[in-house]
Amino acid sequence: MLALEINAEFTIHPLLSLGAIEHFPGLKVNDLYNGYCWYDFVTYSPQGVDVSISICLYEGHFSAARFSLWDSTIYGSSWSDWTEQKQRLCARDTEGWLASKGLNPGQYDWGSIWVGYDPKSATGYALIQYKKKPNKAETATPRKPSD
Repeated sequence: MLALEINAEFTIHPLLSLGAIEHFPGLKVNDLYNGYCWYDFVTYSPQGVDVSISICLYEGHFSAARFSLWDSTIYGSSWSDWTEQKQRLCARDTEGWLASKGLNPGQYDWGSIWVGYDPKSATGYALIQYKKKPNKAETATPRKPSD
């Protein structure tokens, strides 16, 4: 199963929970009020590379992580200097950063890695998604209909 070390204090893995992330300074919370909640971190700089990270928990369980490299001189710093070309470059560079950690886009037993430009959000990024844990209804043994 995938584990991605961001720095000595923070590793992303399937058992990540709110208790493991809520103490980070500058954490911004975006509760979607449907069981999903995104947590945006301040930019990290592992090995001298600035990385923007968002973590999604579904009903308190780790669901996904979104990454993009952050360099305002290359990718822009606001909508006034935004271009699709810069965001596509960000996606490509983010893919290279993940590849340097041995992670490549694709489908896996544990979930998937997607990297690209998303026109809806107008951003380039990588998304690591874990397969959801089955709920009780999905794992329950079917009952025989009563006569």
